[in-house]
Amino acid sequence: MVATAVLSPVVVDADGIAWIGGTRFKVLHIAIDHRMGRTPQAIQEAHPHLALFQIYAALSYYYAHQDDFDTEIRRAEDLYRAGWEAQQADSAHQSHVKALQERYQALQDESA
Repeated sequence: MVATAVLSPVVVDADGIAWIGGTRFKVLHIAIDHRMGRTPQAIQEAHPHLALFQIYAALSYYYAHQDDFDTEIRRAEDLYRAGWEAQQADSAHQSHVKALQERYQALQDESA
């Protein structure tokens, strides 16, 4: 009889992060893909290094802990949105400063 090692489909690290066993791929990423409407087959096509059984295991884990994952996804979306809004505000501020500098320079040129 030949012994074979079977990796656990989902592994939770010391920080409580769920990973697809034997990979560096988080269950969270599979959950996000799935929430975006991708089928397990489409997820596997996008990530061919993952076996279909690993994707189904990740989805099973996601559904068993859906409230926690959905909270984490919402928190990440809120952080992304806040960062984007801050970037837009900074961009608007920079445009305003540039316009003021140009107006100042034009006034300087007129008075010279």
